[in-house]
Amino acid sequence: MIKDWVSDWLLGYQKEAIDWVKGRRGAILLHPCGSGKTATSIVAVFSDRSTEKVLVVTKAATRTQWQNETKRLVTINPHILYGRKAETIDKSHQMLIIGWECIAAWYDEIAVWSGTNHLTVIFDEIHTAGHWKRHEKVNGKWGPSKHRSAVAARLGRLADKRIGLTGTLIRNTLMSAWSPCDVVMPNMFGTSKQYAFRYCAAYEVPGRGLNTKGKSNERELATKLREVCHHVSVDLVHRQMPPCRRTLAYLSIEDQCSPSFKADTTALTSSQTIFEIKLQEASSRKRKWLVQAIEEFVEAGQKVVIFTGRRKDCESIAADIQKKLKVKTYWGHGGIPTVEREQMVVEYAQREGPTVFVGTTHAFGEAIDGFQYTDVAIFVQLPWTPREIVQAEGRFTRHGRKKPVLIMYAIASNTVDEHVADSLLTKLETVSEVTADDNVLIDILSGSENEEQIIQNIMNKGLKQ
Repeated sequence: MIKDWVSDWLLGYQKEAIDWVKGRRGAILLHPCGSGKTATSIVAVFSDRSTEKVLVVTKAATRTQWQNETKRLVTINPHILYGRKAETIDKSHQMLIIGWECIAAWYDEIAVWSGTNHLTVIFDEIHTAGHWKRHEKVNGKWGPSKHRSAVAARLGRLADKRIGLTGTLIRNTLMSAWSPCDVVMPNMFGTSKQYAFRYCAAYEVPGRGLNTKGKSNERELATKLREVCHHVSVDLVHRQMPPCRRTLAYLSIEDQCSPSFKADTTALTSSQTIFEIKLQEASSRKRKWLVQAIEEFVEAGQKVVIFTGRRKDCESIAADIQKKLKVKTYWGHGGIPTVEREQMVVEYAQREGPTVFVGTTHAFGEAIDGFQYTDVAIFVQLPWTPREIVQAEGRFTRHGRKKPVLIMYAIASNTVDEHVADSLLTKLETVSEVTADDNVLIDILSGSENEEQIIQNIMNKGLKQ
């Protein structure tokens, strides 16, 4: 079931985690953002011969990514559940993927689908399962809570095995660890109230409930957490990861938003102009996905750069990020004076901790020094010529880089993006490190064709879209 090449491809800490998970009913992989938790959990699950059915609960923005990564690693074709209107699930499906926001609507159908089979549930970003109560009052009557964290707990109790993934188990206080731990190992830490008094020095505040911001019995808690959590440090990941990694994140039609513009190309005569406008339109479909996708990186304290195409998209993306994530965000495009753009990059390079930079590839994709201090680079509008890719990626692999960088290309399905991905970007996934020789990388991208020919081929395919 696991493809032959996977074992040699896995890094040391991933193999160790897979062995550690074996035989455990519940486990949390406490691995830093970008360390390959998805691949580790997939291989861990399908290494267990008793596994019959698998459910993945993840963010809506990463459902398709989970599907593609699973198909890449194992001989399984996962099925994605969309929307909040449940339907009968075909029992022949071996693996389901669902967004956190939909699990309450689909719980009954998932229970029927799983039946008496050996079910494993993977909770991606399990810290999403915040503090919850098992019951709530609706219309004056008590019943099972429909809060997604409570539903996640019930899903966990359906399963024979549970795996949680997170880079930030304890977010603000020790109390934040109770819910994820109770989901993967029910009752191991007692009820939330018992946990609060035992480990958070809880006390009653008249009229306001429990204060759970304190700490108590910390050594005992650390011992119990080690029984549940496999921890990998950022330093270990940096030592074992290749300097540059690339991934293609495919967005299904359901994960795309409406384009922010629909250009009329009937009056245009240049095939290249028409093609580039279609790329811009595809890029504008990714705004909603993008904000959700970078949330995890920001929460992990990482620095993120987003390259897009249109100036309007650049401004809109930056505004959405600042509104939702409340993180220091720089943004710029060709309409901003050069001196100001350069100063933005200098400030970005000097900042420590979570920071976001949104820019157009035209303004920042060449001759810019300062982005080598980036943890994650996301291309929303795809560079589509070999030399453009070399220049754009070169911003993140310059002298001074001291840690790995993850380069993500967001691909909007059923758009011209797919032609760029098929012709160029899929070749890059097999290149673990950026070569210092631009001509060598261009040869890899172009294969047996010359650069002009591959550009023409991409445009010919894209113009038929």
